[in-house]
Amino acid sequence: MKKTTLLITVLLLISLVLVGAVCEKKSRKEREEEEEYKLTLEVLKNAEYYCEACMGWVKLQGGYYSEEREESGMLFIRETWIAEDIVVYGDLNSDGEEDAVVILVSNFGGSGVFVELAVMINDKGNPLYLDSEILGDRIIINSITIESSEIILDIVIQGPDDALCCPTLEKIVRYKISGNKLVEIK
Repeated sequence: MKKTTLLITVLLLISLVLVGAVCEKKSRKEREEEEEYKLTLEVLKNAEYYCEACMGWVKLQGGYYSEEREESGMLFIRETWIAEDIVVYGDLNSDGEEDAVVILVSNFGGSGVFVELAVMINDKGNPLYLDSEILGDRIIINSITIESSEIILDIVIQGPDDALCCPTLEKIVRYKISGNKLVEIK
């Protein structure tokens, strides 16, 4: 009797473990669909953004955009690129999908290096530009996080006595999405 009870108990435990594993395990199709709808760095590096610093749309290719134009005998170069090491993912519009926050950097041939925050909404794996905000010229980004649909930046900007090259003023800045706009939380 003890052997039968022990055998039944062992079989019951194995059954429960197997049922639990089957219930928790997602099908291959479900996993592939989830992967299919994720924004990847590669997709973001080839997306279209409205560049606030450039005052126009740019289509990145491999994370980079460049335009040359001649005006009054002078050659002007406009470059914009994505800071690949500062891409953060999280749900910004409460739809259950991971959106992306990227940093765009622009230079127009001079010493200015304009840094802006851009929000890309995940539209079934396709990046949809929502809004952006210029953070400053030659600023330092220590970190960006997304918590409870808020974007939190730890940055260093120029203080009142700083040269543009050398920011020293540490600042925490928070943004949220309101409608289709990026709004700073004061």
